[in-house]
Amino acid sequence: MRLAHVLSLVVLVGTAGAAVAAPCRAPENAAQIKQAILQYSNAERQARGLPALAPNRELSAAAQAQACHIAQRQSLTHRGPRGSKVSDRARAQGYSFAWIAENIGFGQRSPRAIVKAWMNSAGHRKNLLNAKGSEVGSALVVGADGRPYWAMVLGRRLAR
Repeated sequence: MRLAHVLSLVVLVGTAGAAVAAPCRAPENAAQIKQAILQYSNAERQARGLPALAPNRELSAAAQAQACHIAQRQSLTHRGPRGSKVSDRARAQGYSFAWIAENIGFGQRSPRAIVKAWMNSAGHRKNLLNAKGSEVGSALVVGADGRPYWAMVLGRRLAR
C-alpha cells in the first residue's frame, strides 16, 4: 500500500461515524499506519546518523494500552490506569528493558503529522532521537469523540 494512501485512510477513519463506536478501536489499517510511523521516525533518526528502530510487538501492546487510556480520558497523560508508568506497561507486556520512553499525542490526522508533532516537542523529540532506543511500538485509536489518539513506546531490551 502506498504511503499517501495510508495517510488518506487515517483522515477517513477519524471522521467516519462507524469507526468511532468503540473508544478503544484501532482502525482497520492500523498495521499500515504503524509502518508509516516507523518509516517517518526512522527517517528522522537516519537524518541525524542514528540507527533505525526495529518494530516490537510487546512495545506496540504497551502503546496500545496507553492510546486506549488517553482516548477514554480524552486527555493526554503519561500516567496509565491505576497510575501506571510506561515502565509498568512495558513490563506487563513481558518487555524487560534497559531503557524505555513514551511519546503520546492526539488530534493529528496522519502518521506524518504525529511524527512532526513529536519532533516539535522537546521531550518527545529527545525520546525519538535517543541513541539508547533500538525498538519501538506504536498505536493509534480513534476515541468516542472522533479524535485520533497516538502512543509510541521506545525501548532497548535488557541484555540477557
